[in-house]
Amino acid sequence: GASALYASKAPLKYGCDPAICTGYYKYIGDNQVLNDVGAVITVGKNAVKSSGIRVEDTGSIQNRGIIKVIGTGNYGMVATENGSVVNLRDKNKNISAGLDDKYIGIFIQSSESVGAYVQDSGSIDIRGGKVVVGINENGSKINDFNNNSIRDSAGVYAKNGSVSISDLTYWNTENDYGKVITNAENTHAVILTRENTNLSTNFNNQGLINNQYMNTIGVYVSEGAEVKQENFGYIQSSNGGLDGITTGTYNNAQIISGDGAIGIYAVGTGTSTETKVAIISGQIIGGNSISSPIPATSIGILGKKNAAITLGDAINSPDISMGTNSVSLLIQDKINLNINNINSQIGADSVFGYFDKANGDLKNINKINFQSVGA
Repeated sequence: GASALYASKAPLKYGCDPAICTGYYKYIGDNQVLNDVGAVITVGKNAVKSSGIRVEDTGSIQNRGIIKVIGTGNYGMVATENGSVVNLRDKNKNISAGLDDKYIGIFIQSSESVGAYVQDSGSIDIRGGKVVVGINENGSKINDFNNNSIRDSAGVYAKNGSVSISDLTYWNTENDYGKVITNAENTHAVILTRENTNLSTNFNNQGLINNQYMNTIGVYVSEGAEVKQENFGYIQSSNGGLDGITTGTYNNAQIISGDGAIGIYAVGTGTSTETKVAIISGQIIGGNSISSPIPATSIGILGKKNAAITLGDAINSPDISMGTNSVSLLIQDKINLNINNINSQIGADSVFGYFDKANGDLKNINKINFQSVGA
């Protein structure tokens, strides 16, 4: 496969078959590459296992431009072997260049493709801008270049390493928070595994995760990977569209799922509590369960096989808001559940906690504030 931008511990390497993709780069320092404001990398329709950006072996790349993945089976950004990628939205430069911010980010417009891929202790930090799958720059659902439905892709996929979706709304330069937004069949926003058990997989969300398609997952975590969501109190006004929010002003650190979709799916190893999910603050928002075109239940959090799930702490209380016929917390098998402090809103004909063939231990449930039930 080819890469439009490549960085490693060795001197800068740059290679790309013009028949496959186009690339732009500016060398800005030792082992660092910048895809600058206004720059566009396109992984074209003939590309196979190629990437817009690839970094490894302590190299680093900043992306402040646009990456489009059009061909099937490709990647927007890849970080491996301790390499790191930072995705940023430079508000001031975009304004001075006359660029509309809605065009800034990684756009996956093909099947079997990944927006941001991490393995072997690589790291990706989505500090600003967005990773979107199955959606165009204007926020509309699209098909691929052959007009076939987009499916089996992912916004973020980490096998080992670290991924952060950060909130930088307090920075005058960046003034943004990261977003991962998906709207395609069998396409999850974030997938976390731990392929090498000697290495860790960590995910931290301070921004927005929005899986819009039914039967998809906002964050799938398994095999000993760890998830933490925390809102540090910065406020960002929504402009709708690609933000996945229609109106109003919201705190960040959100997982928003569409009708018939799942917010978090946590699967342990079955023998230990290595898989860990800590939702300290922020929001989990789910839609309504649906009956057509196929039945799909809207679920906030699903845990199984000894996954450890912690909600809130002594000070912070996350909000879990679900639609009609939904389940806020579905437990299958035995898990390590700690509910310290949460706020709950559930729609009509819904249930907050459902233990499905599970060993439910309620001694670690402290405070649940039901703000709305069946409304």
